[in-house]
Parts: sequence; structure tokens; C-alpha cells
Amino acid sequence: MKILEVIQDTNQTICDNIEANKILNDRGFLSQNILPQLRNLVEHCSMYMVLRQKGLDDNITLEDAKKTIPSIPDKISTISKEFRFIKKFHDSLQITKSHYTHDKNNSERLMLKYYEYLLLLKKLCRDKFGLNILGNLHKFPLYLDKNLDEYYEKILSKLDNFTDFRLANSNNKGRYYVWKIKPVFIKEEIIYEITLTNATDNVSKFSRIVAFSKTKISDNYAIKAKLEKSKILIKNKNMPIFIISEIETSIRPCEFDNFARIFDKRQKKGSTTEIERINKYITKNDYNLVDIICFDDNKYNEFKQDIKANNIQIHFLEILDKCRQICLNNAKGTNILKYLLYRMNNKVIKDQILKQKNDREYKPNHILSDLYLQYESIPFDKMPFASSLCGHNPKISDLFECIDYKNREHEFLAKFIVGNIENNGVLYTKENELSNFSNLPILIDKFNNLLYKDGEKQQLRKICEWKDNYCIKSYETDIINILKILKELSKQGLDDYEEFANNWIEDNINKIDDETKVEIIKKLFIKSKVAFVYGAAGTGKSTLANHISNLYNSKKQIFLAQTHPAIENIKSKVQNANSSNTYTIAKIVKSKQKFKCDLLFIDECSTVSNVDMVQILNKVDFEQLVLIGDTYQIEAIKYGVWFDIAREFLPKHCQFKLEKPYRTQDDDLLRFWKCVRKFKQDDTIDEFGVWGKYFLNLDEKNDEIFHKQHDDEVVLCLNYDGLYGVNNLNKFLQIANKNPSFEIGNFEFKVDDPILFVDNNFFISDLHNNLKGRIINIVDQNEQNELYFEIEVDKIFEENHSFTAGLKLISKNDTKSIVGFSVDKNINTDNDDEQEKLPFMLAYAVSIHKSQGLEYESVKIVITREMEENITHSIFYTAITRSKKYLKIYWSPETQRHIIKNFNIKNNRIDVSILKAKEQI
Repeated sequence: MKILEVIQDTNQTICDNIEANKILNDRGFLSQNILPQLRNLVEHCSMYMVLRQKGLDDNITLEDAKKTIPSIPDKISTISKEFRFIKKFHDSLQITKSHYTHDKNNSERLMLKYYEYLLLLKKLCRDKFGLNILGNLHKFPLYLDKNLDEYYEKILSKLDNFTDFRLANSNNKGRYYVWKIKPVFIKEEIIYEITLTNATDNVSKFSRIVAFSKTKISDNYAIKAKLEKSKILIKNKNMPIFIISEIETSIRPCEFDNFARIFDKRQKKGSTTEIERINKYITKNDYNLVDIICFDDNKYNEFKQDIKANNIQIHFLEILDKCRQICLNNAKGTNILKYLLYRMNNKVIKDQILKQKNDREYKPNHILSDLYLQYESIPFDKMPFASSLCGHNPKISDLFECIDYKNREHEFLAKFIVGNIENNGVLYTKENELSNFSNLPILIDKFNNLLYKDGEKQQLRKICEWKDNYCIKSYETDIINILKILKELSKQGLDDYEEFANNWIEDNINKIDDETKVEIIKKLFIKSKVAFVYGAAGTGKSTLANHISNLYNSKKQIFLAQTHPAIENIKSKVQNANSSNTYTIAKIVKSKQKFKCDLLFIDECSTVSNVDMVQILNKVDFEQLVLIGDTYQIEAIKYGVWFDIAREFLPKHCQFKLEKPYRTQDDDLLRFWKCVRKFKQDDTIDEFGVWGKYFLNLDEKNDEIFHKQHDDEVVLCLNYDGLYGVNNLNKFLQIANKNPSFEIGNFEFKVDDPILFVDNNFFISDLHNNLKGRIINIVDQNEQNELYFEIEVDKIFEENHSFTAGLKLISKNDTKSIVGFSVDKNINTDNDDEQEKLPFMLAYAVSIHKSQGLEYESVKIVITREMEENITHSIFYTAITRSKKYLKIYWSPETQRHIIKNFNIKNNRIDVSILKAKEQI
């Protein structure tokens, strides 16, 4: 067949499937049918394009075309910048063919990912070559919320009238890291919703900026760009938006300098001209530094000549020469260098540089080609798809872009098992879930044999098998150790505890608010030295902790929790808790010292990972242990099932439950919480949308979201971008605040704005992460180029509190304090920095995850269709229990049904049965 006929046949198959979906209405099945056709379409279109570009006969057979032009996608990517996406598309198709199971869910996700590539391919074929393909691509179901159409169409109109995307030498530019790029499709046009942060080392992930462009940009390097303010009319209000223009790659000077330290401990400064030219070359040609060091000799020399023209001072070119030599020879350190060159992120680079020990001579790492790289980075160099760098876990999509994935099946196997543990909470992966991998025993042996033999930590990464169930040894070892320690504690109680407790209760009976707590205190340590306290949000777990603490008033006590709000909650509700005996989990885990106490309390146990719990049990020497939490709340970020499954292994006499809620007195709200909490697959909670008035149609009632109805009110959502993302909602809700606006970079603040303090702010020891506050005064200090803020915070400082320099206490009452501090208007992105300069964020709207531990009088939850896959039962339950009185959930009926239908409460029965059978715990 002629090559054009082959293209048209493949195209017809794809279009017929899309057309048939009007009847079938099954996007998963449609995606499964289309995916196998895409690789042929891309390869054959590439052949046709190369033939046309080279002026060769395009009216030839497919076989003759293959002989004429080998390695088609590689060839076409060299034509010009606008063709380069074809190679990325082809590479991605090859990867997914090998490493993804094509069930309906995976196929849908892949097709949504590839839709952008298909649209770009369609336009390129039509505009450059007059080749019409994918005529009905617009009929592929994207399932976007209808109310978003108007929003994005108005943004597209603004972008069409704003054509200034040229590169320019403008002084009015900011430097940013690209956090996320989301393509949005409108009538076969693509616009890009780009989420940015200031390009500093420790910028909070919550301090994000959303801007729009019709030009796709790279997300692996820092960029310099103008953010032009504009407005669109939505809901009869002028919504401010940013249009991003004059975009150029702008790797930070400190990133060049710190990368050079990998080769030379003396930190030489590269010349400004050299750095500017390298950035400009990357911008103009759409190459990354890994592409450049892998050029053929002629092209690499041309690049070098471009950079050092007119005999400028060079330094980084010499570093690239050394990288090229190591990487082309595939010497030790190659994979680390490639990844760092691909991302060039200052914090990540600094974390990999070998640290000098005081008692040793500073020598390079002899295992990694005598580079000044951490020894802890060696596993990543050996198996990058199954290992992490120091303090950094690379995205697999980035690894595919810069490191060869071939012959690494053993790494993907390990990664799959780890992903099942970390993402799904499943310790043991069944053999039938690994059907995509062939020769399992060979792959397992290969992976295990590549682990460092003399390193205990590395040996714990082994893949283990037990009766066709597979796990990673470290995860299994951690949970076994935790359960054994807790079980030992549960075997014997305290002598005379019953009499001791009854005497205390008799003296304090008027202080205890319900009989359940009395009964728990009576039994707490009669038969066990560990007590588990399970309870829903607002059932008085902290109050019970206060009673237990007062029971042991003369004993030394330590209180631990995962988050700062939980720590502050403990200090406010437990009389014996103060700054000297309350710690975050991270503080204990990172500390090199041991801790000792008589009574240890751990709050928010469901958020404590297994690996952290092992550290706590090793680092804290205690006599009695009280474990408090709710297994239905958002779980630990890392694998953390110990608190949930412990009740399957420990005796009932050490397990206690609180059920009476105190956070709200609203009976309807309480019933709704209980219904969601106890949800079973055949249950329905739809009726709550009628009689409880909690469910509202997003299309019909969306205007309500933008009107604040109560003083203590928050809007919760899962995403930061989009019309109903945190950024937009904060801007929209701030419009109603008529106070004057003050700017720091691209952020605006007004008196009366609600705010939350962020992690890693300069005053973190005083104003903890997630501390609620309200701006009560702003003064523009022009001479110092600073803004002075006075903020009322939900915190009472102790009389002897020593404040961080620059922060002062203005006043306080029984429940709140007012503090004052100044913030620099300018943000320096050239140099190394350690802390976030802007200590807080607007908080009219907050992400559901950030709201954990907070409570509000009124809560509005917004869930769009594109986010429905990410709303788990625990996330939904956490969101609805932030409310003390008023609750509204805005979603479409389809989204409501999808989420409720797919509520999967994690069940660890299989893991529990294997642990019991295998370990005899």
C-alpha cells in the first residue's frame, strides 16, 4: 500500500471508533480501541512529513518509505522546533506499550494525556502539508464541566487579542518555577493554564500563581516571563487573570554555580554572559542540557562556538564538557548528572552535593567517577526508576525524558509494588496483578542482586515473595516491628491502677463531660500499658487526653502530633501540654537525641506513617502510651496503616472508642457525617442532598460560591487551577473586600483578608504552618521597600515566649494575639535562599488537604468533574467534617453519583490475614 493510503486507513479506524461512541457512550472502551492505532499513525505521518520536507517522492509504498528514511520520529524532531513534540509523543507511546496495562481506566487516562498531541499533529499535518486527519477528534468525550466553557472561552478571546509572546529583553520580568501545565481544549484550540511559583529554594507549594498562554512552555527549568494583568467578566464580576508573555528559559545563576560544585569543591562563578547565552540557546531551540551534551560532535561544537563567541569568559561550558565525557561513556554518575541537568533545580542540586565531615578530609566520591556527590545517591545512579535521590523523589515522567528506560523491567517491577503500597495502601501485591511483567523470578533476582550487599538499608529494599504475594521487605519489617512492640505493651497493665483511677474520678467527676470518658479512664491501664482511642472528628478525643494527662499530673509527659494545628490544639485543650513537651512527628524523627517520659501521647495517629512510627518507638523511652486518632480522616502521606490494622492484632481491652460528637449540635449534620463515615457499597447518601440541603448543582448554584455568607467561612477545593481552584476563588472572593490593595510581587493583600501561614516561613517557630489569621493593618514602607503587616492570629503566646527577630507582639486577649512584621516587596531569585519570604497566603479558599485540623462555622466544598477521580472517601469525609454548623457541597449530579459510587473505604483484610499466617503475630 502507498504511504498515504496507510495513513488514511489508520485515520479512518480512529474516526469510526469515535463516531461509534455516540451509541456506546463508553470512553474507556473507546480509548482501548484507539490506543493501538496511535503508534502507526504517528510513525506513518512522520514518514510522510520527512519525504515532503526533503522534496522526495511521497507517492511510494510504506516498505519503500521505511528503506528511505530510517528512525522516523528521531529524524523529524531535527527539522525544527515545532516538530519536536512528535518524537515526545512517539517515545511516550513506546513506553506505555511496554509498561502500562491497557484496562479501561488506564486507557482513558492515556487518551486524555495524548489528546493534546493528537490535536497538535492534526493541525501540523493540515497547516504544513495539506493532510487532513482526525476530522472528528472534537467529538472525543472530554467530559468537562459545562460552566467552565464560558470561563475558558473568554480567556481564549483575551489571548487572541494579546499576541505579544515574543522573546524580549525586558527588565519588568519575574523568574518562576513551573509547577504544572494544564492544556485546555476549546473548539480545537489549545490554551495552557500554567501554575507558577516564585523561583526560590523553599517557596511554599501553597503560594502559587496561575497564568494563561497559547504557547506551550517547558516545565523543567526556571523561566523569566511577564505576567500581564487582565480581566474577564464572569458572573457579572470582573475576574482578574494573568496572561503570561515574553517567556524565556532562565536557569538561576545559583543553579549553574551549585551544579559546578559537583566537579570542583571550589565554587567558581560562571560569567553572566555565558549563563545568558546558554539560557537563550535553550529557549530558541527547545533543547535541554541533556540533549545538548548528547549532541553529535559537530552539533556540540557548533553549540559551544555560539556560547563562547567573541572570547567571553567561560566556566560552565567546561563543566558540560566533563558531563558529556561521563555520560557518553556511561560512566558511574551518569544517571544522576542527566537528571540534574534535565531539572536544574537549586534545592535538589544542593541536596546531592557531598557534605564535608569535620573529622575527615573532603574527598570526592570514588564510586561515582570522583564527583562530589553524596554516597546516598548511588542507588539512584544504579536503578533510577526504582530509587530516589537524596531528599528528592523524581517524577517518572521526568526520568523518561532524560534516562534510557530500556532493559529496566526489574526496576519497573519494584516501582509497581512500591506504588501499590504507597498509593493504594496494599502491602502484598498478588501475582495476577503483575501479569504485565514476564519472568518474575528472573526480574526479582536481578533487582535484589543489584542492591548493595553490605548495606542493611539497601537490603531492606528487597522484593520478597510469600505464596504468590509480593512485597518490599522494609515495609513488611516496619509493620511487624510496630505490631510486636504494641502487642508486648498490651500484655500487662499497671498494679493498683483501678483504685488509683477510681479515686481520681471521684475527686474530678464534675469535670468529665460524659460517662463514656469515665468508663474509658477506669479501664485504661488495668490490663495494658498501651491505649488506643478511636473517634470521629469532634468527639472529644483531646478532652479525654486532657483527663488522662491530669490523672498523671505528677508524671513526665510528651505530646506528639503530625501537624502544627494539632499541636496547638493539644496545647489549648490539654492543661499539662506546653511548648517544652509538645513536638511535631517530624521534630522527633529528625532529632539525633533520645527522649524520655513516663506517659507518651500521639495524636492524629492515622496520619503517622509506619516508618515514622518505628522511629518514634526507637527514639522515645516511655512507660505508658496513648494513641489517638480517626482512621476515616485523610491518611498518612507515606504508607501508614499501623493504627488501622493494630486493632486486628491487639486485645480489645486496650481499644476504646468515642462516638458522641461535640463539634456541632446540628442533628442533620451529625447524621450526614455518620452516614458518610459508615458508608457501605450498597448505601446511598443522595437523600441528604434533598432533606439536608447539603448538595447543590454546580451549574445552577455556582454564583453562591462567590458570595461570603458567614464571617468564619471557607471554600474548600482539591485543585489550585481552574475556575473553581484555590487561586481563582481567592481572587474572586477578595473582590468583595473594598479595602485598598497592596502588592508583593504578583500577590495582592487587603485589610480584613483571611490568611493562613505557610510552612518554612521566616517566623515558623512563632507562627506555625496552617495558623489562621486576619490582616488588620497594612502600611506601605516605601523607603525600606517593605510592607508592614499587623495580623490577628488564632494563638495565645505564653508570657515568656521569645519572638523571632523582626516579629513583635502588639496585643492579645483570651483567644487571639495581634503580631506585627515587615515583608520585603522584592523577591530575589538569583541567589541561594532557605526560607519563604512571604509567610502567609490568602485563605478565602483553601485546599482540602491544607484544611485538615482546621474548623470553620461555614464550609463550602466545590468538586468539579475533572477532580472527581481524586476525591477518595477519606478526603470527602475530612472535608465535610471541617464544618461546625453550615455545609454546602457544589457538584454536578453526574459527579455526585460517580464519587459516591466509587467510595472505596480501604480494607486491609488480605494484608492482615497474610501477616497473621506468615508471622504468627
